[in-house]
Amino acid sequence: MTSLGTVVEIWRYPISSVGGERLAEAYLTPTGLKDDRHYALVDAVTGRPAAPEREVRWRPALRIVSTTLPAGDVALHFPNGLVASLSDSQVNRHLSDYFGFPVAIAVHEAEGQYPVTKPRYLHAPVHLVTRASLAHLGALRSGAPLDSRRFRPTFVIENANAGGFVEDDWAGARFRLGDIVVTVREQTKRCGVTFAAQPGLAEDPDILRNIVRFNKRNFGVYANVDCAGIVRLGDELVTEG
Repeated sequence: MTSLGTVVEIWRYPISSVGGERLAEAYLTPTGLKDDRHYALVDAVTGRPAAPEREVRWRPALRIVSTTLPAGDVALHFPNGLVASLSDSQVNRHLSDYFGFPVAIAVHEAEGQYPVTKPRYLHAPVHLVTRASLAHLGALRSGAPLDSRRFRPTFVIENANAGGFVEDDWAGARFRLGDIVVTVREQTKRCGVTFAAQPGLAEDPDILRNIVRFNKRNFGVYANVDCAGIVRLGDELVTEG
C-alpha cells in the first residue's frame, strides 16, 4: 500500500446549493456522508430546485451557510447576520425575503411537512480534491492556492510532495480512507459555481476559464464508497490492493 496524503478537511452540506460545514469526522455509507444534502431550496411556486450554476437569481444561495445544530436541526446563516433554523415557522419567509421571490425548503426523500424535490443531478457519494491541485490551479493565475469551498468537496487531501492536477491519475483506482474503501469513478466536471462569489471569496471567472483551458473542465474526482465507516481528520489516503 502507498500513502497518497492525509485528510485535512471534511465537509458536509446539509442543504444543497448553500455553503456547508467543516467536520472533525464523518460517517459514510455507500450512499455517501450521513445527512449530506438532505435538504434543498426550491422555487415555492414552480417547485423547481435552486440552480445557482445556471440561474443568476439563485446565486445569492452561495452566500448562505448551513450548519447542523446539536439537537439535529439545521441552521441557515444569512449574510446580514440572521440565523434561522429549519424548525422556525418563518424560515421560508426569511428565504423569500432574501432572494426576492418565493422560496421554500424541500427534501429529496419524503419526510414530514416538507415538499419533495428531485436532485438536479446525481451526487457522487464522495468528492475528493487535493491541496496540490488547489495550489496548481492558483499558480496558473499567478495567485495563491485556491479556497476549497469553491469546489464543494467531501474531503480535501494534503499531498505535499505532489504537483499538478494529481487526481487525474486516479480514475478507476481503489483507496482506503480511514475506515472506508472508495473506488474513483470519474473526474469532476466543473460549473459556474467555482468562480461565483461566496462569503470571503470574490467572483473570479478566471478559475473556470483555467480549468477549461488546462484540464478539459475537470477538477477533482468523484468516488463510490465500497466499504462503510468513519473518516477522521488526519486519516491517510492509501492505495488498496
